Amino acid sequence: MEYILELKTIYDLLGKKFIIPYYQRGYRWTKSQVEQLLEDIWEFSKKRKNDYEFYCLQPIVVKKVDNNTY
Repeated sequence: MEYILELKTIYDLLGKKFIIPYYQRGYRWTKSQVEQLLEDIWEFSKKRKNDYEFYCLQPIVVKKVDNNTY
């Protein structure tokens, strides 16, 4: 099976629905950590000055469930 990695912007993800399990490889995010990440991304999106600036996360693997859900 071949996997294709694609760089996506936050704006590419708008309107998509992500189902996130409570754990990832034995590590559990707290509600506070999730809120901090989302707030950080939101703040970046408001300050972004041009298309060359981007917020970078480590690779995230998603599996498509249907047209808009991953």
